[in-house]
Amino acid sequence: MENYSPIQETFITKSSENKIIKKRYIIIPLVILLAGIAVLLLPLPETVSAKLHWVIKPFIGLMIICLGVVKLVKAPQYQYTVTGKPVKQKKAFYNLEDKDYLLNCLVHGHIKQNYAIKESSNTALALNVYVESNKNFVAAQLQQFVPYEYQSITDTLFFHGEQAKGLCKALAI
Repeated sequence: MENYSPIQETFITKSSENKIIKKRYIIIPLVILLAGIAVLLLPLPETVSAKLHWVIKPFIGLMIICLGVVKLVKAPQYQYTVTGKPVKQKKAFYNLEDKDYLLNCLVHGHIKQNYAIKESSNTALALNVYVESNKNFVAAQLQQFVPYEYQSITDTLFFHGEQAKGLCKALAI
C-alpha cells in the first residue's frame, strides 16, 4: 500500500484552487457574551416588577451567556477559499467488497448512473469527504482499516462542478 498524506495535511500544501481552511468565528460569540453580561448588570426601570428583577432577568442573562460560551467553544467551520462557501466534513464507512467501485468512482471517475452505494456499519473502508454546500466542490480520500489504524489508499482527490455533483449522488452524500 502506498503512503499518502492524510486529507487534512493536503489542504495546507495544495494550490489555492483546492484550498479548504478552518475558520473560527469569535466576534459574534463575544458579542453574545457581552449582551448576556449586560442583561445581568444593567438596571431595569423602576416600573418593572421585583419578580422580573430577581427571577427572570438572571435566567435570561445566564441563558444568553451560555449561548455565547457554546458558540465560542464550538468546533471550527471549514470553508472553500475559492467561493468562500462553507464545507461540511463527512466520514462514511463501506464494506471491503465496495473497494473496487469506490476506487473506480474516485480515481478514474467511472460513476455508474442510477447506482448509489450504501454506507455500512462495517468499518473496513472509510471515506473522508469535504463537500461544499452546493456540491460544486468535493475533496475525498479513501482509507482502509489495517489493524489498528486507517491507512490512506488514495491521495486526496478533488472534484469540481458536474463531476462533484455526480460523485455526491453516486456515494449518496
